[in-house]
Amino acid sequence: MQESPVAPILRGLEELQAEYMKAITHLKETRSFLTDIDIRITPFLKCFHVIQSTFISMDLFDKYVGEGSWWAAYIPEVTREQFVIAAHEFDRFHRLAFLHLFHFAIDSSLRTISKTISHSAIKSGTAKSKDLNLFVLHELKLEKYLSVLCIIRLLRNVGHNNGTYTGNTVTLQFRGKPYVFEKDNEPIFYGWLLFIEIAQEVKNLLVDIANSDKLGQSAIADRNAISLQQFHRKLFGIQVPK
Repeated sequence: MQESPVAPILRGLEELQAEYMKAITHLKETRSFLTDIDIRITPFLKCFHVIQSTFISMDLFDKYVGEGSWWAAYIPEVTREQFVIAAHEFDRFHRLAFLHLFHFAIDSSLRTISKTISHSAIKSGTAKSKDLNLFVLHELKLEKYLSVLCIIRLLRNVGHNNGTYTGNTVTLQFRGKPYVFEKDNEPIFYGWLLFIEIAQEVKNLLVDIANSDKLGQSAIADRNAISLQQFHRKLFGIQVPK
């Protein structure tokens, strides 16, 4: 039986979930004060939920939407052409959703961390993503991760511009490979292999942030995470402590 084209992507996403959970577990074991609402842990959880949600959606698509019987029940008169177009658009949806939500997970986390580092130096966490990345990575001496954050940001921008990069031509090095963003052209590397490698590198970044001496050796609560935790408790009928 021929393997589904989605299968390698699903394996990559499944491995990513395991890597993120393993990193969280290790950090909690080595730093007993860390909890799920600490600013060192919440970035992992935000990224993990993006990866997990993408995995679930793609797995359901692979098992059901890619099946002829599902389409026969949904649109009995569907043509082969309509099916191919729908499958292509669903893949495009996954790419755009993953990029935007993964960028959001990182960007919102770095804004919280920037406020912990300095309440005033970065406009209280309201700076543009590019300036925010520069500030946090410089303060934590993690500039080696600047390229991967730039690639995420520029790919997100490409999505906003109908697949075309509109900025000045730039070449970024990532894991020993050059990634060229050429003005008024569509990047040829806009695919899942790169997305998975990016998520792996971001996990490494988050580990280094969590271990940074700049954040100290005591718990730092993420107020946004506390609010979300309270929402989840209410959603599932769990009494929220005052």
